[in-house]
Amino acid sequence: MPTVKNNHLKTFIEGYFKEIINSVKILAANEDIIEVPFGDIATKRRALVIFKELQNANPNIYYIYAGYTNNLLLINDYMNHLQTLRFSRVPAINLSWMHPN
Repeated sequence: MPTVKNNHLKTFIEGYFKEIINSVKILAANEDIIEVPFGDIATKRRALVIFKELQNANPNIYYIYAGYTNNLLLINDYMNHLQTLRFSRVPAINLSWMHPN
């Protein structure tokens, strides 16, 4: 039987990841973020504003980026994270399961 301490830890961890998963789902469904490779500069700016707002709303998010099949990498606050990202080592996250056709 789990202890009260374990239940608190379980609730904390589930809440932490649920918040991040929900954030990813919101981003993956956003029209501007989806259309960045095909859109104009205004589309990219709107997507970056969404990244910034989500990052400001959640202190557990340090940076947000989206990678596209045309090798475009859209990164919020690009200059502050330029030194921390090693582009050849950035894992691609396949979000296609969220939008089954």
